[in-house]
Amino acid sequence: MSLTLRVSASKNDHFLGPLHAPVVLVEYGDYECPYSAVAAPVFERLIQEYKSSLCLVFRHYPLKALHSQSEYAALAAEAADRQGKFWQMHKLLFQNYDSITPEKIDRLAVELDLNMNLFHRDIERREIKAKVEHDFLTGVQSEVNATPSIFINDLRYEGSSSYWPLRESIEKNLSGGESAYL
Repeated sequence: MSLTLRVSASKNDHFLGPLHAPVVLVEYGDYECPYSAVAAPVFERLIQEYKSSLCLVFRHYPLKALHSQSEYAALAAEAADRQGKFWQMHKLLFQNYDSITPEKIDRLAVELDLNMNLFHRDIERREIKAKVEHDFLTGVQSEVNATPSIFINDLRYEGSSSYWPLRESIEKNLSGGESAYL
C-alpha cells in the first residue's frame, strides 16, 4: 500500500521548474534538520540536471519539539519571499542549519540585502504564519513524520535522499516504471 500526498503541488507552493513537469518532487523539510540540509544541494543538482522534466516543491515541516528555531526559520523564508528571495534564503538557511538563531537569520537577511524593517514586520504577519501552518498540516494529512519526507508524483518515496537513488527514481518515473515507494 502506497502513502500518497493528500494535497498535490499547486501555484501556492514554492517550486522550481514547471508544475506540469512529468516528475513533481515534493519535499517536506525543516531548516534545522541535518538530513534536510544534506538533501538540499542534491535537490538543487537534480533541478539543474532535469530542467523542464522536474518540478521541485518545498513545503515547511518545522519539527519544533526537536528544533527550537525551525518555525522561526520557516517564517523568515516566507518573509524573504515577500521580497522575492525565498530560494536564496532557503539555501542560506540550509547552509547554516546547525547555527540557526534569530540573530543569525538577521545576518542572512542583511546578506541578501533585504529591507530589514519589512522583513521583521513580515515575520509577524498572520498570513506568513498561516502559510507555514498550512504546509505543516498538509504534511500531517500525508502522514509525514520525519524530514526530509519526499513524494514523487504524489507517492511517498522511501529511498535515500542522496543523489543517485533519487536520480534513479526520477529516471524510472520519466520512463513510466515503478520506483522506491512504500
